[in-house]
Amino acid sequence: QHINTHRYYMGEERGAAVSAEEATVSWYDTIYLPVIAEIRASGLLRSFAGRSEADLYCWIMEHRWHLRERNGGNDPGPSVAVHDYLRRFGRRSLVAMVGDFLRSLR
Repeated sequence: QHINTHRYYMGEERGAAVSAEEATVSWYDTIYLPVIAEIRASGLLRSFAGRSEADLYCWIMEHRWHLRERNGGNDPGPSVAVHDYLRRFGRRSLVAMVGDFLRSLR
């Protein structure tokens, strides 16, 4: 889904169709890797044992979307999104643990 969305916007910007291969390479270099670099630099993965960088990428991108919505459509970028996510959820706060527990009861 992320790659297809990226492909769509690339095509809109260019005014021409973009191949799946070109969109994938562009997404990896310009979207995915910057988020992964921030995840690594922040040490975020240590707070989520048993999770992968790809898991965190998905969560960060969802969080980034919510931040964008709250900020009038302005993209906060990967660094702000990762650090805000770490601040809110990274240290397994009591609120986060209770939320996990309640979700497990469903």
